[in-house]
Amino acid sequence: FQDGQKALSQNNYGEAERKLLAALKALESTATPVKDLKWASVYKDLASLYEIRSQFAKSESYLEKELRAREKALGSEHPQVLSAVARLCRFYLLHANQAKASRLSALLLNYAVRVQKEETQLDGHFAELNKFFARHSEYKEAESKLKQAKESAD
Repeated sequence: FQDGQKALSQNNYGEAERKLLAALKALESTATPVKDLKWASVYKDLASLYEIRSQFAKSESYLEKELRAREKALGSEHPQVLSAVARLCRFYLLHANQAKASRLSALLLNYAVRVQKEETQLDGHFAELNKFFARHSEYKEAESKLKQAKESAD
């Protein structure tokens, strides 16, 4: 499928379509979508191709397939899945499907709020540990390790 990606990046859309569809056909005969993220990559590239060509129904279909393939392989909150959700949301916004875009943007917003809350809680835990170490000098070495852990978490 890399030949199709290359053709797409070089704006050679006819060749890209032929190669990507051939890659999809080859995947259908050898791989299962649940285990192989190549499916998602081919779907994404076909979606891009068809959006460039103003074939919006095909583009939407492949964006939805990409999202389902990534969700099956990685789970619903993996960064690649969230990127696929964002691509589909962007597509819906650009092509006047506000209802679908609203649902997806709500998913992204809920995820962002939850991550922010978790980070705030984590910061609170680090603050409590810092207070503890300030009172207990016998754990001085642990305090430096805590600072290293906090820096790597940020």
